[in-house]
This record gives sequence, structure tokens and C-alpha cells, in this order.
Amino acid sequence: MKKSFVCAAITAIAFVGLPAASFAATFHSPGYTNVSVGTVPDTANGFGNMAFGSDGTGYIVGGYGTNQGDIYSLDNGGSFALLASNGSIGLGIAVHGGFAYTTDENKNIVKTDIATGAQTTLMNLGGDSPNGLEIIAGLDGASFTLAVAQYNGTVTFVNGDTGAVQYTVATGATGLSNIEQGLDGSLYATNHGQQSVVRLDHTGVLSTVSFGIAYDGIAVHKGTGALYGFGPGVTGIDLLDISTGVATDFVSGLAGDGGYYPGLLEFSNDGTRLYYGERDNGLAISYIDGFDAITTAAVPLPAGATLMLIALGGLGAARRRRES
Repeated sequence: MKKSFVCAAITAIAFVGLPAASFAATFHSPGYTNVSVGTVPDTANGFGNMAFGSDGTGYIVGGYGTNQGDIYSLDNGGSFALLASNGSIGLGIAVHGGFAYTTDENKNIVKTDIATGAQTTLMNLGGDSPNGLEIIAGLDGASFTLAVAQYNGTVTFVNGDTGAVQYTVATGATGLSNIEQGLDGSLYATNHGQQSVVRLDHTGVLSTVSFGIAYDGIAVHKGTGALYGFGPGVTGIDLLDISTGVATDFVSGLAGDGGYYPGLLEFSNDGTRLYYGERDNGLAISYIDGFDAITTAAVPLPAGATLMLIALGGLGAARRRRES
């Protein structure tokens, strides 16, 4: 189910010297701006997903065509640079501890040293295309775990240190495209085939919510927990309410992702920018600016200090009553 709210269109702006998007983005909430970054180099038919390193550098894995398997870095100034390539269609990507982890059409998880570009194969998943890739806290003693969404509906949890399979969850979905972790620690996987989002963890499926729209890309704002979905069922980005199954127009008028999984949609580390990729617009990379920055929670006061403040407040109120 989808609701639509319309407000004034906001035209795209671009970095100096970079091509502007040819599609006008229409926002359905005020306060946002669409910014064109540029196009992925050596493009043919597509790209996979995007991830960010701890220094804010973006990394995009090349998908189908002459750039398949290429990993490009994208700096804050909007410049692309080739990091490495394994020549196999790239799909998912995640960054951890100075390494980029990518999945490819040969069902491999490939580990790339960001400093040198050297690549090793961590493991082979088998099964179907491993589209989505997300790094989560380590399970069962691993320093970190890779959660991989495969097109056949399987989500495989892999020890990031050793490459050993830790858990396998059969979601029953037909066409998992991408995967993202929510604030509560559970994972959200887009089910392209059945037009739904599957919520799960390593123990199994927690819920499946039908939106009646085929989404590939999915992104969670790590400050608010808001969930966003992108194409090919829409030529825009929707705000998804996982509790009700209602999708609300967030921005429309985009070129779309061309129907290729996994769909490029990812928040910057600070949460202020939502990056997306349009295959139907010359493989353009853009971002939406204007989101709230992620802030750390205030440090709670010790119980004794809290009681003291309450007592002082009471004394102040009593003094004001006497003076009046």
C-alpha cells in the first residue's frame, strides 16, 4: 500500500565540473536537496551497491558490463578512482577494518585491501546470486559477521575472520535483492519477487511485510531508524513503514535503477546524505542532502545525581512559593 504527498519540486544541483542529473527530483517533504555527483567510470550496463569506509570515502562495486567487478572509490570531492577488479559481476559491498568485502556472480565473497588493492577470496557461498551484503556484530566469537542475501531466498551468516558459514536462514522469498541492519539489530531484506520486505536475524524470519511494490535498494537511517526503498517498482525513493506495510512517497521523478539488483541506496556515515544510483540515467550517482545527522545519546546521570537534581528542583519551587 502506498500513500502520496506532494509539495514543490526541487531541482538538482551539481558539483562544479560534474554532470548534473537530467531528471528533476520532486520531494514530498520539505528541507531536502538533490545533488548530482557524477557517473561511474568505464560504464556499460550497471553497478552493484555502495558502502562507506570509516573516513567517509565511498566504495562502489561495478555490476554488469565492461566494469563488472571493478571497485571504485568516491571521495568527498566527487572524484572516482579504480581500486581493484576481479572481473566477475559485482553485487554487494561492505567495508570493515580497512578491507572492502564484495559478492560476485560466481558466488564468492572477495576481500580487497583498500590500501593496496590486493584481493583474496574469503569463501564461496554456492547456491544463487549473493546480492546483498551487510556487516553485523560478530556471532559466536567472530570479530564480525557478514550477512549475505541470496536471490534464492537464503540469508547466509559468514564468520568474517575465517569465512566459515555460521548460520543459514531460508526466508521462503523468491528474489532477495539487498539487506540492511536496523537499529534493533534485526536485518531487513528486500524481496524483489514477492514485493515485500523480510525482517530476520540469524535465528530465522521475524516477519514479512508486503508493500505491493518491488524494491531492490534498501537503506536505514542509523539515527532515526527510518527505512527507505528504491526501484524498480517506483521511479523514486519511498519511506517504508514496516509496522503497517505502508509506503509513502519521499522523492519521485528519478530515472530508476533499471530493474537490476541489488539497487544502490546507502546513507553516508553521518546520516546527512542518502546516496542512490540510476542505471537509466547514464549510471549516475547522486545524493539527497538534508537528513538529520546521527548524534550519540546523552550520557545518563548517575541515580544519586538525578535524585539530587529533583531535590534541588523541589527546594527551588518551595522557595518561590514562600517568596510569593
